[in-house]
Parts: sequence; C-alpha cells; structure tokens
Amino acid sequence: MAYLSLKRTKPALQRNDDPVVEVVERSGFDDFGFMVFRTDYSNAQRWEQWDKKFHQRLDASLERASGGKKIEEKCLIPNYEDDDLDSADYHKIQRVFKGFWDSEGVPPGLDTGICLVVDTLAMESMTSDKPWVYALDLKFDHRIQVPVGQYPGYFRVAVDSILTELYPMLTAMSPRQLWPSDNRIWESAVH
Repeated sequence: MAYLSLKRTKPALQRNDDPVVEVVERSGFDDFGFMVFRTDYSNAQRWEQWDKKFHQRLDASLERASGGKKIEEKCLIPNYEDDDLDSADYHKIQRVFKGFWDSEGVPPGLDTGICLVVDTLAMESMTSDKPWVYALDLKFDHRIQVPVGQYPGYFRVAVDSILTELYPMLTAMSPRQLWPSDNRIWESAVH
C-alpha cells in the first residue's frame, strides 16, 4: 500500500486572513510595499519625525490585520530622497521612478503601478485624525493638463489604509478605478 505525503512550501492561508496577507502569501513575494518619494526638503527634523510616525502607523495597521504577523517582516517601504526632488511635479517623480526601475530594479512585490508621494501638505496631515499621502499612478501621463473633475493621475490615501486596503486592491483594480472622484481621502474601495 502506498501513502502520499504532502509538504507545504508556503504557509497555509487561514480563512480569516486579511486580503493583504492573502495577496503576499499567494504571490510568494519576498518583499511587498511601495516606494515613497519625498518632495519637501525644508526641514530635516520634521521629515524624520514624520517618517517615524508614518512607519509606526504602517506597522500598527499590519498588527491589526488578521494574519498580518506572517508578512510583517516582508513589508518594505523604501524612501527615495534627493534634493533635486524638492517641490518636484508628478512627471519628474515618474521619470525618477522609471530611471530607478531601469538602473536598480524594483522587487515584484513593489511593482504596484503606483508610488507614494510626500509633500508639505501630506507631512502636515500626520497631526490630523486621518493622515494621508498621495498615491501617484505611474502609468498616467502627468505632462497633460487635466480638466477639473477628471482623473488627475493621483489621489490622497489614508496612511492607515495603505497596506491593508490599497495594496490588495491594486491587484484587482487600477488606480483610475480606485480614484475617489469627490476628492475625499481614500480609505477603501467600498464606500
């Protein structure tokens, strides 16, 4: 009589794992997350404080996620800092991202079609009840002038929703589809 022995190569997904956990585990990513582009260089100390709080909030969001402990070591949120990006427009950030992609490469788990952008307003929002950053669509033509009310190629996303809501939604929907046309801060695809 023969017996079949099965060995798991990946951790088993639990039925109640949050979508971000399912996406990372099913995809087999070594790393997942977003690149962050800094565009305000007016105060280094303020940036350091913002960055510390930003990462604390991201860590807390994964801790609250069901199964989040399984992927917390895989979370990678690199900051791209260059004084040449001080007050940079979105087209310049897009070009810099592409240059980085071409020269350094971006891990598959960070290839989401967007990057995060932090300017003065985003930094100031960290003291509010709902801090946010910009989600910048990297496939959008940021050279064009967009009429008011049409998709501008970016939107504000709540820091607490970046990993647990936005990241998994980008596997099913484009940034254009996720854009809240009423200009509210995006927290979830479910209104």
